[in-house]
Amino acid sequence: MIQKLVLISILVIIGFNLNGQVIIEGSVKDSKSMEGLAYVNIGIVGANVGTVTDLNGKFHITLDEKYDNNELQISMIGYKSKLFKVADFKQLMLNATEVTLDEAPYEMEAVIVYGNKFKKPNTKKNTLGNKNKSKNYAAGFETNLLGNEMGIVIKTKRRPVFIKDFNIQIASNDYETFKFRINFYSLKNGLPDQNLLKENIIVASSIKKGKLTVDLSKYNLIMEDDFFVSMEWIEDMGKHGLFFYTDVSETASPTITRKTSQGEWKEINKLTSTRGLGITLTVQY
Repeated sequence: MIQKLVLISILVIIGFNLNGQVIIEGSVKDSKSMEGLAYVNIGIVGANVGTVTDLNGKFHITLDEKYDNNELQISMIGYKSKLFKVADFKQLMLNATEVTLDEAPYEMEAVIVYGNKFKKPNTKKNTLGNKNKSKNYAAGFETNLLGNEMGIVIKTKRRPVFIKDFNIQIASNDYETFKFRINFYSLKNGLPDQNLLKENIIVASSIKKGKLTVDLSKYNLIMEDDFFVSMEWIEDMGKHGLFFYTDVSETASPTITRKTSQGEWKEINKLTSTRGLGITLTVQY
């Protein structure tokens, strides 16, 4: 029998001015087109209070007055982030129903030119990540709190690798269709730091059990240093029911999670029976 360990769990409290809590509802839009932006991250930095906009850019978030002096960040891949004092954000949303984001100009970074190295027939392939999946243990999102995120550190052995695909073994799935976002981050002190992507990688699947493979070759992702890859819960799917096999070996890369958008990253105790989420990446080098 699969032993399901809840990695992420939080209760969303709905209420208005209940014990100092206020629900803010609004939308996030592109500042030029004024179209709603889907899957924007909104949250109090480091406080595990956050959410993600829906397909139309709409959101709601519950803010407690104890966070009035904290910072709330609104961020989206490809756009300039906005930072507010929570009290100021509340006041803003009392007088407006939307926040706009400016598209970030694409800046060409200094890169090493690899030519057609990764397209040659003799290019070596390898599988990185947690390979030793156990059929007795699984982990997953217990709630559908938007912005839930979990993943593992991938070690490149200090050589450039081209990311071919993302793989995860589904232990059980009760949803007709589930959706998540794949994120790649640089590392700082062993924890995720800056998002390395230039565009969203959104995955939708109806697989009930078995291997889910996502082709990433079109994104031209080349990593030279160790990095972090994660799965982020981005849509309200109702009752939870999605679990993934884990790697319980001593060499497994431990699971690192955060409860919601802009929240604090934490490593799951290495001594737990689930140890590491069973993510692997097929790479070329």
